[in-house]
Amino acid sequence: MVIIMREKYESFALSELREIAKVRAIKGSSTMKKADLVEAMLKRDEEDKAVGKEVEPKMVLNQPGER
Repeated sequence: MVIIMREKYESFALSELREIAKVRAIKGSSTMKKADLVEAMLKRDEEDKAVGKEVEPKMVLNQPGER
């Protein structure tokens, strides 16, 4: 599962990862490099999984033309 999630996170643009991290309240995400942000997201996934939360990333950004 970690490999799948890593690939999924790595497929996102840095700006998309930062937006997801912001929603997930990952501190310091606005200054992290992409690789560090992916690691932080994977760590948060493990923490969430341990308490029974869903770990599948969802896009939180608006699609073009949406508000």
